[in-house]
Amino acid sequence: MSKPSTGSTPCPTCSTPMAVPTRLLSRSGRRATIALDLSPVTTHLATHLAPALTPSLPPTAR
Repeated sequence: MSKPSTGSTPCPTCSTPMAVPTRLLSRSGRRATIALDLSPVTTHLATHLAPALTPSLPPTAR
Protein backbone atom coordinates (compact mmCIF):
# COMPACT_ATOMS: atom_id res chain seq x y z
CA MET A 1 0.00 0.00 0.00
CA SER A 2 1.61 3.26 -1.09
CA LYS A 3 1.01 6.42 0.86
CA PRO A 4 0.25 9.64 -1.03
CA SER A 5 3.15 11.89 -1.90
CA THR A 6 3.51 14.73 0.57
CA GLY A 7 5.73 16.78 -1.69
CA SER A 8 8.93 15.88 0.12
CA THR A 9 12.05 14.15 -1.11
CA PRO A 10 14.50 12.28 1.12
CA CYS A 11 18.00 13.65 1.40
CA PRO A 12 20.41 11.33 -0.44
CA THR A 13 23.01 11.82 2.31
CA CYS A 14 21.10 11.55 5.59
CA SER A 15 17.59 10.49 4.41
CA THR A 16 15.95 13.43 6.16
CA PRO A 17 12.73 14.28 4.32
CA MET A 18 13.04 17.69 2.69
CA ALA A 19 9.88 19.57 1.88
CA VAL A 20 9.45 20.62 -1.74
CA PRO A 21 6.55 23.07 -1.86
CA THR A 22 4.76 22.93 -5.20
CA ARG A 23 2.41 25.50 -6.62
CA LEU A 24 0.06 25.02 -9.53
CA LEU A 25 0.68 28.09 -11.66
CA SER A 26 -1.68 27.57 -14.54
CA ARG A 27 -3.68 24.87 -16.18
CA SER A 28 -4.69 24.75 -19.81
CA GLY A 29 -6.14 21.57 -21.22
CA ARG A 30 -3.91 18.63 -20.37
CA ARG A 31 -0.84 20.73 -19.56
CA ALA A 32 -0.29 22.11 -16.09
CA THR A 33 2.50 24.43 -15.06
CA ILE A 34 3.87 23.63 -11.62
CA ALA A 35 6.42 25.72 -9.77
CA LEU A 36 8.85 23.91 -7.49
CA ASP A 37 10.38 25.74 -4.57
CA LEU A 38 13.79 24.08 -4.19
CA SER A 39 15.23 26.51 -1.65
CA PRO A 40 14.65 24.16 1.33
CA VAL A 41 16.46 21.40 -0.57
CA THR A 42 19.44 23.53 -1.55
CA THR A 43 19.68 24.91 1.99
CA HIS A 44 19.68 21.39 3.41
CA LEU A 45 22.25 20.11 0.93
CA ALA A 46 24.48 23.10 1.67
CA THR A 47 24.76 21.87 5.25
CA HIS A 48 26.32 18.67 3.89
CA LEU A 49 28.50 20.38 1.30
CA ALA A 50 29.94 23.06 3.57
CA PRO A 51 31.98 20.68 5.79
CA ALA A 52 33.17 18.76 2.73
CA LEU A 53 34.39 21.91 1.00
CA THR A 54 35.94 23.58 4.03
CA PRO A 55 39.17 21.50 4.21
CA SER A 56 39.92 22.15 0.53
CA LEU A 57 39.87 25.91 1.06
CA PRO A 58 43.32 27.51 1.37
CA PRO A 59 44.39 28.42 4.91
CA THR A 60 43.92 32.03 5.94
CA ALA A 61 46.65 34.22 4.49
CA ARG A 62 48.95 35.63 7.17
